[in-house]
Amino acid sequence: MKVSNKKAVIYCRTATTTTGKPDLASHSQVTECREYAKANGYEVTKVFFDCGVSGLSEERCGMKNMLAFLRKQKEAYAVIVTTHDRLARSLEIFSKFQKLFAKMNVELAVVYDVFAAAARRFV
Repeated sequence: MKVSNKKAVIYCRTATTTTGKPDLASHSQVTECREYAKANGYEVTKVFFDCGVSGLSEERCGMKNMLAFLRKQKEAYAVIVTTHDRLARSLEIFSKFQKLFAKMNVELAVVYDVFAAAARRFV
């Protein structure tokens, strides 16, 4: 599902941090996501962070803030992440977010989509 107006948010998550604030790893994720957005015609309107939070947890402040933001939008959006595991480290949690995004008409865009790359090899 491609969004028509190409608006997007970036979601970054790191499990470790010394300060609880975005660190070098988070900034690297933002840079890669912004490059992906530019190359694919997305306008990034906001960046959300979860620093020092496990991908095995659904309880994340940044994720909750992002979902609340997306629910308020009248137009379609995409969520850009560097890799699938930035969204979730568990297939169960990943699937929950994916289903929630689908209900909200939100596209998930993954910079390094290993699943899509693997699927292309078998076509």
